[in-house]
Amino acid sequence: MKARRNRTHIASRAIGPGDRLVKKEDLLGVWDLFGSIDIRVKPFYGLFWHGMRFVSFWRWDIPGRHPMNLEPLGRLENGISFYRQYIPFASSSGEEAEGAISLFLERVLLPEGLRERLSIRNFGRIRRSFDVKLSIDSDFVDMFDVRGFVRSTVFPRKVERVFRDGVLNISSLGKDGLLREAIVSFSGKSPTDVSETGKELQWSIDLFPGEECLLEPILAFSESMPAPLPSRRTHDASRETFFSVLKKTRKKNLDDLRNWPVLKTDHPVLSAAYDRACQDLDMLFTGTSVGQVPYAGLPWFSTFFGRDAIITAYSILWARPDIALNVLRHLEKTQATQLDPFRASQPGKILHEERSGELSNLGEVPFGRYYGSIDSTPLFIVLACEYYMRTGDDAVLTSLWPSIERALLWIDQYGLDPASQFLVYSPSPDGGLVNQGWKDSSDSVFHSDGSLATHPIALIEVQGYLYWAWSMLAPLAKQLGQVALSESLKKRAEKLKKSVIKRFWISERNIFAMAIDGKNKPCAINSSNPGHLLLTGILPQNLARKLSKTLVDQELFSGWGVRTIGIKEVRYNPVSYHNGSIWPHDNGLIMAGMARMGFFKELKKLSKAYLDGLSMFRDYRFPELICGFDREEFSGPVLYPTSCSPQTWSVASLFLLLRSMTGDLFKKGKFIHKGGFFLPPGVGSVEISGVKGADSIIKAN
Repeated sequence: MKARRNRTHIASRAIGPGDRLVKKEDLLGVWDLFGSIDIRVKPFYGLFWHGMRFVSFWRWDIPGRHPMNLEPLGRLENGISFYRQYIPFASSSGEEAEGAISLFLERVLLPEGLRERLSIRNFGRIRRSFDVKLSIDSDFVDMFDVRGFVRSTVFPRKVERVFRDGVLNISSLGKDGLLREAIVSFSGKSPTDVSETGKELQWSIDLFPGEECLLEPILAFSESMPAPLPSRRTHDASRETFFSVLKKTRKKNLDDLRNWPVLKTDHPVLSAAYDRACQDLDMLFTGTSVGQVPYAGLPWFSTFFGRDAIITAYSILWARPDIALNVLRHLEKTQATQLDPFRASQPGKILHEERSGELSNLGEVPFGRYYGSIDSTPLFIVLACEYYMRTGDDAVLTSLWPSIERALLWIDQYGLDPASQFLVYSPSPDGGLVNQGWKDSSDSVFHSDGSLATHPIALIEVQGYLYWAWSMLAPLAKQLGQVALSESLKKRAEKLKKSVIKRFWISERNIFAMAIDGKNKPCAINSSNPGHLLLTGILPQNLARKLSKTLVDQELFSGWGVRTIGIKEVRYNPVSYHNGSIWPHDNGLIMAGMARMGFFKELKKLSKAYLDGLSMFRDYRFPELICGFDREEFSGPVLYPTSCSPQTWSVASLFLLLRSMTGDLFKKGKFIHKGGFFLPPGVGSVEISGVKGADSIIKAN
């Protein structure tokens, strides 16, 4: 039996306002409001690297004292955090303050560890002597364990702790044969005492009035094949100063931000949300051999997902075409070459998910490289075509062509249903995802009576993606001399269009069925899935208009956005992952489609809801999803308990709104003004400058 998800663990994974999530490359940090990691408080806290938790406990204390927390400074820059505390003192009579000890913690995440500086300053009028304790521990568990998956076999995990020559080495040999180490050294003042367990380090501090003491731990992670302990190389702590590391990180953050276009607008929420989105995306971008690609979301999906990366890259394509190219290169590099039912792999198929960690290495879960998504492959073709239309880069199109051809071959050989010629999926008997569209919960595809759809399943939006891919690729194939292929793609796209309209349209509901199942039965429910068709070009104007009106009626539209399914459906639940919630990326694609089709009345309603929702979040960032309650029921959007934030395609949805406002303005590096701009209610002016490959400044008033 393979690892499975433990549903009873969900409540303990709820992300709250007091939780902080910070990422730097493959390192993810999750801690409390003031920088402490304690899994007894929240079981998902920790420092995670390569899919494993390398630190499960990290907390500063003053024994015998209870520091008072000051409001932490906002995380102004990616990977950098600041936290302030103080210890007040009073005279024996309690009538006159005797000053305080100030604690200022600065933390910088690095790709393979962190640098930290605790500044302790005596603001009092007398000398103070006290101890400072740093509690550290590691459990080296897999992120899937933290998420609540149950292993098929459980084995005892031995963790070694060795303190030698001022360096604490915490290590564990995994079942997958990898030795994982968390190595703590110190720049400057070393601990004066270490507990027998090696979990507590202590300093004796003596400060005169106005005097300051600095404690600077250096944490580094390593992962290797084991070697005998005496022969292991002890960590050679970097002698680079903390200030130097901080300065370099700040410079890198500023350099990254300069890659984004500059937005000026009279709408303060839109302006603040855009600045936040650029910083969030920079944090979620992760270096690979082909360049930076977006990871899906924090904390549960801090890894590469094909579908998420493609939609993110498409959403920001007008602003950052370089990210789209990196995503295409990474997907090309990981394109499936063999049959492997456990990993849902078939030759030519595009990657769904890529993870590291013990369970993935052991094959207890299939997600080391997993291909169980029906839409990643056609969307890969779409992104390649859209990238070319944005940049006009003939060399890239030519170099990607073999991968595109392999993707087309997969669609024909493995994806298309022989009878209907729709793109369908079925789950693997060896495990993996039951549903393989973006709504991949096991109960997310169903009929009007609540019964689950039978496999193979043809999702409506996936047919739109396939049409989008074929219709966009046809002229490019002709351009490359593939005339026969070009004609074939055009004919197949047109035939698919007719079949979709004939088989999926539900006239009494003015909407398309969510899916057609293996019994040839439509899933005749109101859902957001057909909204994606507006962007693909597959719809005639009359049906597109009817669909748009349905999407913003009271059954699907909550006041904060379009729900995943309507409130009258049997399985509707506003506090569910896919059956009644509201997803910003889903709404972003719908808004972009409405703009493409020219439905500005509906776009006005949806864009206002989107901006109103953003204004209700302290950081002006939509999470992965929100609950589907009506706007009138609560004073603001209700956060889904285990929602990731930031989530890449959710953050990127803001760029789809901006695209909806300004249109497809950049084609092959040139500014194209199609006449007129759309400005949501409350937005009086927009100016965008610094768009790559374009000299023009977009202005709308």
